[in-house]
Amino acid sequence: SDFAGVLLALGAGIGFAGVIICLRSLHDQDSVLLIFVAQTASAAVLWLWVRWAGWELEGLQWAWVGALSLFQFTLPYLLFARGLQWVGAHEASLLSLIEPVLNPIWVLLIWGSAIAGHTLVGGGLILAALLLRYLPAKPPSVSAGGAN
Repeated sequence: SDFAGVLLALGAGIGFAGVIICLRSLHDQDSVLLIFVAQTASAAVLWLWVRWAGWELEGLQWAWVGALSLFQFTLPYLLFARGLQWVGAHEASLLSLIEPVLNPIWVLLIWGSAIAGHTLVGGGLILAALLLRYLPAKPPSVSAGGAN
């Protein structure tokens, strides 16, 4: 019912796909430099948004923002970019989707909050894709009559 939320979600998905494709296509480049540029651009946009909204961050808040940007964004992106040297973009995107699938489960286990039906469907589709990708294929069966 919230059209703006739907548009933001679609934009986030398209943006995430773009990041994966760009990182994969630039796998010969220095991933540290690429991620530094991306994080610097993100920080500039966020700073402009904070200023435009009229919010004022104080010392400890800036420390939290810096720590979260390092440990929630920069370090995972560095690890992700390194992994793309050995894993395809489609496989990396499936593997990275394990985290948002597990988040509602952790919330259910820790806080007892119910999981929405659409979340169960989406998570189920992601898990099904991962199972199809990583379960070993059945070996070809040998006919009872022997080789022809």
